Amino acid sequence: MDPVELFYQVDEFLKVYEQEIVKHILPNNQSNRRQGLMFPSEIITLRIMYHNSGYKTVKDFFVRNNAELRSYFPRLVSYSRFVELCTELVLPFMVFAKIFCTVESDGISYIDSTKLEACHVRRASGLLALRPRAIPLLDDSLVLNYI
Repeated sequence: MDPVELFYQVDEFLKVYEQEIVKHILPNNQSNRRQGLMFPSEIITLRIMYHNSGYKTVKDFFVRNNAELRSYFPRLVSYSRFVELCTELVLPFMVFAKIFCTVESDGISYIDSTKLEACHVRRASGLLALRPRAIPLLDDSLVLNYI
């Protein structure tokens, strides 16, 4: 699907979604919330483009297509800021996906993840002493799952 058409569809959905959600939430008296550089419809459009792209991680999609994405979204933010903004739009993204993007699954799924350093290797050996003695581990690398 063309990104412009997709953006239009997401933008129209968000207009209706925001009108409906205002009816059901409590009023917020905090008016110091500033508008970000990217609009919510742009962020959701990028997420849908990522899911249709075939890339395994958002970072690969974002970094490798940065020039093309900037032609559609001139106020594109950095990757780390984009990930932060995505967390604020989980609910509208899921509602949009449930309504408009339901397709048959081919049974292949990916989890978008990059390596996160939990601690230094030297410190990990100290954590092994903290694990419960009654639970045998197959591998010492699994110790972080129990802590």
